[in-house]
Amino acid sequence: RVVYECANLMGGAGVCDNTLMHDLLGISRIQEIGGGTRQIQQYIMSYTLRQLFRLL
Repeated sequence: RVVYECANLMGGAGVCDNTLMHDLLGISRIQEIGGGTRQIQQYIMSYTLRQLFRLL
């Protein structure tokens, strides 16, 4: 979130290829994808646990 806001503050310079902000923006996007995968796994696990508790 912070990286996106900083890139917005920098305007067009925030998305240029030769800036540190561009590198940080790319890393944060990768982090977001990994975090989403983790959330999906947690959702599947919680759903499975709820199903198991219903059987008891």
